[in-house]
Amino acid sequence: MTTLARGERFRDLRLSTDEPFTVLYGPGVDDVFVDPDYRVRTLEETLWELLHAEGYQRIVYSSLSRPLYFRDPESRRLSRPGG
Repeated sequence: MTTLARGERFRDLRLSTDEPFTVLYGPGVDDVFVDPDYRVRTLEETLWELLHAEGYQRIVYSSLSRPLYFRDPESRRLSRPGG
């Protein structure tokens, strides 16, 4: 885990390349993940990529503000009757 203070840049961040993702936390950081290619991802994006890479075809999300939603059209289609 790496803590970033408000105003710091990612250029000084050194990530481990053997981890699927890195959690960044601290003041001014809100659920930001950086993958081994230094791409900034949300928790939702990160989970989708990991699950999809493991072969999951139907990935469904739920939150207090959105009881049921999908990130990709195939997951939506497979969740419909007859899908």
